[in-house]
Amino acid sequence: MKHNNNRGFTLIELLVVIAIIAILAAILFPVFAQAKEAAKKTQAISNIKQYGTGSAIYTADYDDRLPMMILVAAGGTWSSAGADYPEDVRADPATNPDFVARHRGFWINSMQPYVKNFQITETPGAPDRDIFAVGTVFRKARVKAGFTVNGLMSQYSTTAVTDPSRAILFWYGYGKINYQSIGFRNPRLRCAGTITAGCQFNPTAMPDNSVGTDGSIRLDTGLPSAIFGGGTIYTRTDTSTKFQRLRSPGTPNSPAVDDPYAGYSATGLPSGYYVCRVPGATVGYWCQMRPDWDGDFNNWN
Repeated sequence: MKHNNNRGFTLIELLVVIAIIAILAAILFPVFAQAKEAAKKTQAISNIKQYGTGSAIYTADYDDRLPMMILVAAGGTWSSAGADYPEDVRADPATNPDFVARHRGFWINSMQPYVKNFQITETPGAPDRDIFAVGTVFRKARVKAGFTVNGLMSQYSTTAVTDPSRAILFWYGYGKINYQSIGFRNPRLRCAGTITAGCQFNPTAMPDNSVGTDGSIRLDTGLPSAIFGGGTIYTRTDTSTKFQRLRSPGTPNSPAVDDPYAGYSATGLPSGYYVCRVPGATVGYWCQMRPDWDGDFNNWN
């Protein structure tokens, strides 16, 4: 008599195997997600670092001066708008050379010859935001800008920076987002009216011919500041680049040397910034963005 010893799995055995697979998946999926997020953060650090390196080459060609970080309007005034990126994405240089030239002078375009890559300004994994009107005609492929520049450094001499290893030059000041075909700066200098002396940081007074008591204007995107793992990325004026963890959402407002915002809402939205003034001066600027910031709040009013 022949016996067949082959048999299939019982229902209980199958359920046990499925349960084990589910447990392993629950353990491994977060690990895979963290690894993916870490890879994006590494790519973002590399991207913004290349602009830092490019800035060092740029300043060597321009007598230690950083690029222009505010746009010139057509009427010879300072503009609060961002610049087309690239400068001829909409306008034809042959028919509108003035427009293209003004946008070419903005930092994100003027530094392209030193980085030679339009893709490195994109934040990996960030959503896109398009602020152009529906139906806008573009002459060439659109690119994305996910990080920005400290506009208080506009045309500033790197040799005049108090602490290049501390002074922020490039950072993810938008939050985690990619603007399509446009570049900004955050903050920007509060310059207004007809261009006279030049829109540059003035330690004790308003820049150019503006009036007021605060020389900084912050770009508010309505997005959390943290872009990866509860933090952001800074490139300092000396080109050093690293990830910086920010304060947790809902943190009480208190000065923080390496955190540019005064505090955060429960959802991580930045609430404002601290203004530092030279003792005796009536005009101040965003503390951590000042080219002369020394990291000691006790030295400022």
